[in-house]
Amino acid sequence: MKKIVTALLCAVMCLTAFTGCSKTELGYLQMCRDMMVMMESCQIKGQTQFDMDFDTLRSFAAAIENETGSMGLTESMEDLTGSHSVLLDYTMDMDINALNYRLDMAMTYQDKKYDLGEMYFGVTHGLTVSSDTLLGIYRLANDMTGGADGSYFFSSEFEQALAESLGKQYISLYSPDELLQELPSGGFGDLYDTVFQFYKEMLEGFESDKTLVKEISGGYLIETDGKAVAQLVGNLLDFFAENPEQLLLAAENYMAEVAEQTGEAGAADEMHALFAELSGETAEISEALHESSAMWKELMQESAAHLIFDNFHYRYSITQNGSKYVSENAYDITYNGKKAISITSKETLAKASASIAFPKTGLTLDDVSAKLDGLTAQFNPAVGAALTWGFESTATQSMLEIRRQEPVPFRINGSSSLEDFVVRNGRAYAPLRAVCDALGETVTWNKAERKAYIAKDGKNIAMDGILEGGKSFVGVREFEKLGYTVSYRNVDGLKEAVITK
Repeated sequence: MKKIVTALLCAVMCLTAFTGCSKTELGYLQMCRDMMVMMESCQIKGQTQFDMDFDTLRSFAAAIENETGSMGLTESMEDLTGSHSVLLDYTMDMDINALNYRLDMAMTYQDKKYDLGEMYFGVTHGLTVSSDTLLGIYRLANDMTGGADGSYFFSSEFEQALAESLGKQYISLYSPDELLQELPSGGFGDLYDTVFQFYKEMLEGFESDKTLVKEISGGYLIETDGKAVAQLVGNLLDFFAENPEQLLLAAENYMAEVAEQTGEAGAADEMHALFAELSGETAEISEALHESSAMWKELMQESAAHLIFDNFHYRYSITQNGSKYVSENAYDITYNGKKAISITSKETLAKASASIAFPKTGLTLDDVSAKLDGLTAQFNPAVGAALTWGFESTATQSMLEIRRQEPVPFRINGSSSLEDFVVRNGRAYAPLRAVCDALGETVTWNKAERKAYIAKDGKNIAMDGILEGGKSFVGVREFEKLGYTVSYRNVDGLKEAVITK
């Protein structure tokens, strides 16, 4: 069913940009269809500008909290003040027939440009980024947070060590493993035509706001606000509630045709059987849609909904200039006459040979995580560890948490892990190597004595304990030999041992 899901996602993508069945709207959809055909092998160049007035945004969030009774929105923004702008420049090469993409990015913040490197994605290659991508995001975050109040994580020494650790190489963030190409054998062209026909059949007779889609020189313009969008959603629900048979027939024809195009054995018959079953439930479907429409309209009467939708504005245009398509987007949220958020973008799409060569990767996400953990241990040493046990789900494992001098702003795999644990004759035995690794201690093993030692200050300190499953476990008090303080307490029915330097 993966191919069917791909086709459904394609249809949903079209739906977000088209409603109604007027001549102008159909012309707009046809231009979108033609542009998508060109996107099968193309290059897109564009810019996106993000403008945020955090003072206005905080006032807007406070008004939402006041209307809804919810809390936390303004608290999450308490450290964000003033106006900020970010400009994203990008070039994307696309090969949609193979679902391969290459993205080259740079970002400008407060007149400083950040190289965000390259990103590659392919269904048979996974997701790969350059080390410049991670470093660029790190440097941008550093400047946007003002160095996070002197955190070690944003020190110049940590930045240098991070850059040296990552080097100049590519990082595999996601490997497809079992993911195979699930694509129409003849490309997406026929699928686009099928989507076009689907909407004509599904929305035949639906009257949308005639001012929603307008013809302009060389293309089309969509301009609307939150109130119009809310009204449009309600009208669509009413239309489908009154015409469930039309909706089901259009969906059946579409899904069956997609199944034929993608060549999935037996899928078309499955679709027909499914919709034959649904055709006997049109009354129930209609009732459910009527109820959804009523709930939606009731929701739109609430003051909080008015506050949100009344302050939203959207503008989108698409024009054809020779063999190129130019699209422009603008999203605005205003409050008390001031723009809280403004997102504007402009991009040009041109036909291009998009044979994308994927780079050889040198690191995995686990490798990056290990490097970050190593740097964290170097710049933010552990000051202790906590072991928690007594979970109902497992009597043989404990939660090991590393405690450090400073909070850790970012990590991939978290600061805690589940570790094997032993309780014998009422005494708790901790996993020696796991705890010592957390604390930065070095464990050695004397094979003849079958005993573990800790190499510390030029001495080998014996750690008395037990062997279980080939692992050494020691009583938690044994860590006092190394100069640690050990304390116990009960927390919500669980037992906790804290080992502190």
